[in-house]
Amino acid sequence: MDSAIAEVDQYMGKVSTQTVGNTEIVVEDVRLAGHKQFSSLHVVTPSSLQLYLAPLGFHNASQQTAMKKEAPLCSSDLPWYLIVGWDYVIQVMAFSDESSTTPLHITQV
Repeated sequence: MDSAIAEVDQYMGKVSTQTVGNTEIVVEDVRLAGHKQFSSLHVVTPSSLQLYLAPLGFHNASQQTAMKKEAPLCSSDLPWYLIVGWDYVIQVMAFSDESSTTPLHITQV
């Protein structure tokens, strides 16, 4: 791992980013010698924020959509028409030039 880009707390596993760039994270299971997992970490600067609206009854569907890393269909690019008495979920998603249409994973506000 390039510590100039990110650091991992070895006790908690928390990743703290330092600057924009790419690095690789390696995790080893101490119970199984030689059992390692690798992941690429891309630290980018967000270039846009979008708001997405879904009726609260469809909240599980929007969570499944977010898990697929696809944006829900009702974005703030279009007018929102709401029904009186219904509850809605508004999601905020960040995007970067590098991520294109894939939302960034936001861990802190």
